[in-house]
Amino acid sequence: MNYKYAVIDIETTGTLFQRDKIIEIAIIILENDVEIKRYSSLVNPERSIPLEITRITGISNQMVESAPHFFEIAKEIIELTEDCIFVAHNVHFDYGFIQNEFEQLGYKFQRKKLCTLQLSKRNFKGLHSYSLGNLIQYFNIDVENRHRALDDAYASSILLKKILDIKIDYSTNEPAIKSLLKDIKFPPNIEISVIENLPEKCGVYFMRNQDGVPVYIGKSKNIYSRIQQHFMQSDAKSNKMQNLVFDIDYELTGSELMASLLESKYIKEFSPEINIAQRNKRESICLYYSMNSNGIFQLKQEHIDEFKADQEQIIRFTSSKNNAKSMISFLIEKYQLCNSVNQAKNNNYKICPERLNLHCHGICENIESTEDYNERFLNMIAENNTLFTKNFILIDKGRNPEEKSCVMVKNGFCRGIGYLNEAQSLRNIEEIEEILEVFKPSVVSNSIIRNHLKNNPKTKCYYFSSEN
Repeated sequence: MNYKYAVIDIETTGTLFQRDKIIEIAIIILENDVEIKRYSSLVNPERSIPLEITRITGISNQMVESAPHFFEIAKEIIELTEDCIFVAHNVHFDYGFIQNEFEQLGYKFQRKKLCTLQLSKRNFKGLHSYSLGNLIQYFNIDVENRHRALDDAYASSILLKKILDIKIDYSTNEPAIKSLLKDIKFPPNIEISVIENLPEKCGVYFMRNQDGVPVYIGKSKNIYSRIQQHFMQSDAKSNKMQNLVFDIDYELTGSELMASLLESKYIKEFSPEINIAQRNKRESICLYYSMNSNGIFQLKQEHIDEFKADQEQIIRFTSSKNNAKSMISFLIEKYQLCNSVNQAKNNNYKICPERLNLHCHGICENIESTEDYNERFLNMIAENNTLFTKNFILIDKGRNPEEKSCVMVKNGFCRGIGYLNEAQSLRNIEEIEEILEVFKPSVVSNSIIRNHLKNNPKTKCYYFSSEN
């Protein structure tokens, strides 16, 4: 298949499109793998260019002083890139800046995207670096002015040609390119403008039936792209969407963590027909631990009414007694605890069968000390406890630069979520708690927060005592 590409490079005053501005743009149009047009222009950023940027690019404040503003070249950029795949080296950087510039003008710029950085990693194995500079050197691409938009766009276009000239391996290039242009089958009962007006931003989306009831709820870093992915597929779930979906709306969150928490909350609240994984999960059984009269810890389970048990002893909640029983058996076996001691209702213990194969360390024979057994038991608790042991406020990205998302964990669980503006102090816990929306605690939300902290170790957390 033949595709039309707009290979683009920009130079900017910095790396954050929410804060920085474009100072140069270049576009090279390829059709049938042949360059048919090129365009480049300096851009007046209406702000000072940092000295370090001038040192890298050679672009000075004097050079852009009389250059056109972005709004003056916006129409030409739209016309040049129309019906093209947007190509760049690290495409999300260039695309994010350009899309943000158009957003400031009240125009929604959307193009299908392709990244020569990712395609180079797939096709040119074994290189120590896939930066544009290293690839230029590796392939001896002739450029005069590195870090100038036109030369870098040219280098990216040569890379794209080299990638496309490789005999197609269906596991690498073709799906990456073909999937971009794959026919999207939208539900017949939904206006195409509804899809086109979806944002390329982070949040939760709701697919609704003709009565406005959610039939599917999801979350994504890019709502627009995720919805398109749903309708590119032809599985049972997508077929249901085709029949049931009449409208799509969304709630922006800014933060992926907030999107995940709200997705979980809304699925439990609305029980959408197409969502299966979370909608029927109930947490009515408490798995907890206590100490018997001999001072030995035991694992137990019981039916509870919404977290009224002693929080400090709870390990987790589960949906059934059978699940809790299986979990207890698993933990006893994994940590070589004693089943006889764990099940005993008095101080008379039978020697457990596990003692024969030494899976039990012998507390049921008075061979292992209570202190050693309890130490292993508490290690098991520490590794498997789904409750948080400290109170904290987690701060993440907001829906705009002036706000931050806020998640409050208190007494073991997520208890509140919401947004704070930059002026609000984190010192007054009571005031923050009043601002936040009450969040029903659950093991699922705790798991979401734990995974976020694991994958984002630099997340800001502010700890506080329960007395505050």
